[in-house]
Amino acid sequence: KDGKSSQGLQLPDGSVVWIRVDRHVPAALRPLAEVSAEVRNQVLLDKARTRARAVADSVVKALREGASLADVAAREKLTWSDSLGLSRRTQGVPVDVLRLAYRLPHPAAGKVSADTHDAGTAFVVVAVSKVIPGEAAPAAELAQVRTALSESRSQQELADYVRYLRENGKVV
Repeated sequence: KDGKSSQGLQLPDGSVVWIRVDRHVPAALRPLAEVSAEVRNQVLLDKARTRARAVADSVVKALREGASLADVAAREKLTWSDSLGLSRRTQGVPVDVLRLAYRLPHPAAGKVSADTHDAGTAFVVVAVSKVIPGEAAPAAELAQVRTALSESRSQQELADYVRYLRENGKVV
C-alpha cells in the first residue's frame, strides 16, 4: 500500500520474496470495438471445441459398437497415429494418454477398447487393440522397489507433518 514493500513472504521452497505495488490500475470495461475480435475468436473456439468433443465421442461409440478403425477414420476423415509396443515408460507419448491406455480394459480378440482424452487444445481418441502381458520382475527387484516406495512414503509423511506443524503449531 502507498508504495511500501510488504513483509517478507516465505515460499514453500524456502525462498523469501517481498512485494511492492508500483501502481494500481482500476478495473474498467473495454470498448466493444477493442474486444470484438477476441470475443469472436473465443466463440469460434468454443464452437470448434464442442464439435471436436462430439466427433471424439462418436468415434469412441462407433469403436465400442464394433466398427473398424479404418471405417471410423474414413467416415470422420481422420488419420490414426499408431504407437506399437508401448510400455509405461515409453517416451514421445503424452503421459496422460499412456495412463488412459493402461486404464482401458483388455480388448476382445479383433476388437478395440477406446476412450477420449481431453488434451486441452484437442481431444485424443485412445484405442487399444491388443495387450501383451509383461513378465514379472524378479523377487529381489520387487523387494528393492517396495523398500524404495516405503522410504519415499515415510519421507513424504514426515514432510507433510512438518508442514502441518509450521502452519498450525504455536510456539510458546
